[in-house]
Amino acid sequence: MKTISLLAGCLSLFSSIATAQLPDPVLSAAADNVTAVMSPMPEPVPYSQSMSPSTDEFVPVTNEPFFPGGHQALEAYFQNPAFYPHQAQQAGIEGTVHVRFRVTSTGHLTDLKVVKSRGSLLDSAALEAVALMPRWYPAHRSGIAVSSVYVLPVTFRAQ
Repeated sequence: MKTISLLAGCLSLFSSIATAQLPDPVLSAAADNVTAVMSPMPEPVPYSQSMSPSTDEFVPVTNEPFFPGGHQALEAYFQNPAFYPHQAQQAGIEGTVHVRFRVTSTGHLTDLKVVKSRGSLLDSAALEAVALMPRWYPAHRSGIAVSSVYVLPVTFRAQ
């Protein structure tokens, strides 16, 4: 008797799914008083609401993020000899480390990562130097500050 009622419930469920008309809650009886409740299917979100160009980071920005004071101030920042590890200087290790990071809409630097390495000693020094930087001026898109990704080459040369 339970099998017949279960089959009848399944058939009515399948027929309502096939016609895409689900009642508010659909109840189906299972073995030994177990009841399953299925909510109606949600309405699909229109494409224009689900994909907002203001949050798409692949939309070009009006201006790129930049260090306060511009390129000359950025070069002066890295002239600080404290950023060049003493061990690397003694060993004569030189090179350029490329560091990728995100400049948030408030100018903070996050998600620091070395994308081109010159050894663990210079990599850690470059990451530390970038982490200690002051806030940058963020990128803008249509006059609004937005988060963007930037790759910065950090060069270490013995004097």
